[in-house]
Amino acid sequence: MLSNLLLTVLPCNLCGDVPVVIGDPCSQPEPRVAVGIVTSYDSAKGFGFLKVDGIQGDVFFARSELPPELREEDKKEKVIHKVIEFELQKKSDGKLRARKLLFLHRNLEGVGQRTRGRVAKYHKDKGYGFLECEYGDNVFFLRSSLPKDLNEAGFEELSQLEISFQIYFKEQGKPRAQNLEIVGRERREERPQLQGGEVLIGEIVTFEPGKGFGFVRSESCDEDVYFVRPELPAELAGAERKEEVVGERVEFEVKIMTDGKLRAQQMSRLFPDGDSAPSRGAEPAEPAELSELEDDMVQEMAEYLADCGNGQDYGKFTNQFPRVKKRKIERHFDIITDEGGRQRVVLPPDHPQRVEEPLPDSLVGEAEAKEEERREDDIPEDDLPDEAEESRPDGMMVEEVDPNEPAIPLGPGVQPVGVIRDYDPVKGFGFIRCEQNPEDVFFPRTALPKSFQGSDDKEMPKLKGVQVTFELNESNSRGPRSDSVTLLLRWLQADRCWLLKRVTIPPRPARNR
Repeated sequence: MLSNLLLTVLPCNLCGDVPVVIGDPCSQPEPRVAVGIVTSYDSAKGFGFLKVDGIQGDVFFARSELPPELREEDKKEKVIHKVIEFELQKKSDGKLRARKLLFLHRNLEGVGQRTRGRVAKYHKDKGYGFLECEYGDNVFFLRSSLPKDLNEAGFEELSQLEISFQIYFKEQGKPRAQNLEIVGRERREERPQLQGGEVLIGEIVTFEPGKGFGFVRSESCDEDVYFVRPELPAELAGAERKEEVVGERVEFEVKIMTDGKLRAQQMSRLFPDGDSAPSRGAEPAEPAELSELEDDMVQEMAEYLADCGNGQDYGKFTNQFPRVKKRKIERHFDIITDEGGRQRVVLPPDHPQRVEEPLPDSLVGEAEAKEEERREDDIPEDDLPDEAEESRPDGMMVEEVDPNEPAIPLGPGVQPVGVIRDYDPVKGFGFIRCEQNPEDVFFPRTALPKSFQGSDDKEMPKLKGVQVTFELNESNSRGPRSDSVTLLLRWLQADRCWLLKRVTIPPRPARNR
């Protein structure tokens, strides 16, 4: 009888290798769900690897595929050694990648291969139901196999969920499910309504080369997003087979059409040069959405531009610093176009490493325009938040000084006080103004407390107008600089909490001409 059946040894990290008869091999789909253990994880670079019994080599996963309870963990110890179920995807280059990771909370006893499906029927009053999956639509399960918080759920709620479970076979070959888990619960939460212009991450799920359009799916919106061939990344735009495009993860900008439909624009691949997963033992290529320019790299770029007279031809700059996307360069430096249409990367006019050397005449007008945009003199005073205090900061009163008042040298425990004149979280630097001091003090992102070092200006509080103390580095050859800034707080009695202490920015002192 077994001659027509496939006897497969299904690996399970928790219960060992168990022989399970799963039917005619010709009728069975290729296995797509596996269980493994996280062996390494780098939260800074945003990826890790899983070890799976029966698979040679480790399986790559990106941070974005982690379950919500692990996705924001900064300590690798919180992720490593976790038992994870996932969908196993084989890319066109033959590399394996884990998707839709699920942390197996419960101690999964019993036997059977894990797979995924949806509830086809459920009788709440009788306490059992049936699942449909790749093996059919009659996989029996008991209410007791559900997670405890769903024991009182009805069919309407359960039918909306993607469910992971172990499938095994009773006598007479009838399939049964046990140890049910819910996949991606966070996807059912109400999402904020898109306004247009948001940058999302998703995966291309369909593409019609002949018709020149497709759809990309993102966890950030409820519907698949339409795109046309010209919006594809340059390396994919000429694809003649859908297999060359489907499955690629991309970043894209959302446009809302007049009929309310969503459209994807300015798409870019997340993994450069088609490297969907770094190989072990080699330097991994970082996904674009997970990586950010290191401070040392930004400093090296700034020094290079300074040595080139504050700017360099864009092509020569990218030859010097390959594999860096234009949008990342723009976060830290200016890209301007001369009259001949050639682009240059230049240090911003207020950059501390900028050397005093005149720009070519063709670039002066554009550079001056950018400088004007940065002048806080052009920003109305009511740009500060409503809670900004009208009085001057403590200790910054303009008054006559007793001639016997001693001068205090700076040192440990003795720091100057100032106000953040402006700060750009995208470019990663700002300036502090001290009353009556003609020179503003430069500070980099890393000078701020760690929780304020984010680069997304939509998620970070505005720091302009916040009172600070700081360590002053007067020996810096490019002007005053601070590498350690302390943000001051004030107590709000009404809500019994601490807030950033916002004050009026002192006026710019008159410069000697």
